[in-house]
Order: sequence, then structure tokens, then C-alpha cells
Amino acid sequence: MGYSIKEFSEAIQGHDLLKPTHYTVDIVSPVFTKNDIYAESVTIPGRSISTQERRTFGPQREMPYERLFAGDLDITFMFSRAVGDSGKQIRTDIEEWMDAVITEKNIINREWDDYTGTIKISVDYPDNGPAWTCEVMDVYPKTVSPVQLGYGMANDYLKQAVSFAFREYKIV
Repeated sequence: MGYSIKEFSEAIQGHDLLKPTHYTVDIVSPVFTKNDIYAESVTIPGRSISTQERRTFGPQREMPYERLFAGDLDITFMFSRAVGDSGKQIRTDIEEWMDAVITEKNIINREWDDYTGTIKISVDYPDNGPAWTCEVMDVYPKTVSPVQLGYGMANDYLKQAVSFAFREYKIV
């Protein structure tokens, strides 16, 4: 038997429910390192298991054989005067990181470890610090989305969406 709405409300009162607005993003790469960077939104990647149908006898079974990390790590950054230790904006830092991966002449610059980094996304309790952290490894910027400007956007601020390729993540 399930909870009524009243019973459910009473059951969760007093518990520290995590909010999607309480998080920090830290980037460590060979090109730059930024802690608690201004990230308007983050899409934590998903994970699945590859399976293959097998039959030894009776009905077929799906047997697991590989871990898969689906999609990209998508982060939308906010442009701000406070971002960037040397006055650079996040777009400049990301494009320099992309240039460290592949040059203007489409030459891979370095070894894998020389251009991949780590992004840590900490989901925080409202008043007690981190509840859990997603550490995304072997990260590099894959796509820098266009930035839209317009006179009708007077009450908005500049945003930069970036998709990062990654190899795997772990929850710590």
C-alpha cells in the first residue's frame, strides 16, 4: 500500500532533500584549472550496461558484458567579470583547451593524458557541504555552442554551452 499525499509530506519533512540548485563544478585540465566555476546548468551523464541475448536452454536471457557511459557532459557557463584569473572568459579558456587537443591544421597536438582533464560536480546539501560528487574523467571539450546576442535580451546575461567528451565517471 502506498502513501497518501499527506503521509508522504509528513514522511519527508525534516529530511535533507537534495536540491538541483545546490552544486559546484571544478575543472582541472592541462590548459587551465578553475574551482567553483559559474555553471548555470549541468547535465550529469547517464550510464547503462550493454547486453547480448543468450540461450543455454529455455527462454533467452540478456547477459551483461560491458559498461557504457552515454552521451556527453553538457555544461552551460555564465559569462562574468569575476570568472577568469587573468580576465579571460570561459569561452577563451575552453577554445585554448580545444587548440591543445587539435591544432588549426587538424593535427592532434599531444598524447591523451596531455589534453584530457577531470571535471568534478559536487551536489551539496543546502547547509552541510557535499552530499555526493560525480568525478568525470578523461574529459576534453568537444563542442562549443554559438553564443546568441540581441537587443531584445536586455534582462538576460551571456551564456556559453559546452559539450565535453569523456571516458567514464565515478560517484565518490
